[in-house]
Amino acid sequence: MNRALLAVLLGLLSLPVFWWLLGEMFALCEMWQTQTTTRAGLADDYGLGILLVFLAGPLSVLASVSLTIWLLFRWQEKDPACQSPER
Repeated sequence: MNRALLAVLLGLLSLPVFWWLLGEMFALCEMWQTQTTTRAGLADDYGLGILLVFLAGPLSVLASVSLTIWLLFRWQEKDPACQSPER
């Protein structure tokens, strides 16, 4: 029970981290594509906003849920109480 709660908590805490990482990745990609050297050049770029709203959000939720599921299955394999008894 404690491990499941910890896995869900870590998954929720990883959501803003994944959002930030994807946002930085998209900002750097847009800076490279528009050939601007500062972030101020991206102020009027609607493409960056579309990337952040429609890609960074869902992808960060997907990454966070995937991390939570992976942690739950990994810790379930190591938990002796979840394993079937040998006969």
